[in-house]
Amino acid sequence: MARTSRDLDKKLLLVGEALIQEVGVSGLSMREVAKIAEVNLGMLSYYFKGKDEFVLKILSSLYSPFIHELESMKSLENINEEERFKSLLNKMSQFSFTHRRLIMVLMKDLLSGDPTFKNFMETHFSKHFTLISDEIFTYLKWKKINPTHWPRLQRTILSSIGLSNVMLAYQEMHFNQRSNESEQFDLQIQGVLALIEKHK
Repeated sequence: MARTSRDLDKKLLLVGEALIQEVGVSGLSMREVAKIAEVNLGMLSYYFKGKDEFVLKILSSLYSPFIHELESMKSLENINEEERFKSLLNKMSQFSFTHRRLIMVLMKDLLSGDPTFKNFMETHFSKHFTLISDEIFTYLKWKKINPTHWPRLQRTILSSIGLSNVMLAYQEMHFNQRSNESEQFDLQIQGVLALIEKHK
């Protein structure tokens, strides 16, 4: 049976996603994508106008479900603030754990000033940052934490979850260390809650 255009489109994106996790956006070669996907380079160009469009399509497909989950928190009902905040932390931890290796290489792209990834960050990060920050500040207000501590706690919460999973990816790559997924989530969430309690 002939491969449909939708199947090929999906295959190319999956190959691109796997390669980005290895070499980052800056190291991605469209020629290599075509080679691994076993299609000619012209076929890749037929589906995507260029590398920028291809990369943005991949990153958006990974990022959009996370944004949707954050937005859906606004409509949560019959849940107290404690459980709501734990749900937020769990979503953040799951996303950064699942994509820990990708986040690590993308941080390198960001620091190197890769224009494609920089464009993606400018378009998407502010929305994600605002959604998470609103939830964090709502919880800190509910816990009656002094507002002067909010910005520092916000930074610490974001880094304690995101950066810890990046470090895990580094350990896995270079030291062959592995971590239990549920244990990792619990440690991160309990660490954040304990930190906030110290500021009451």
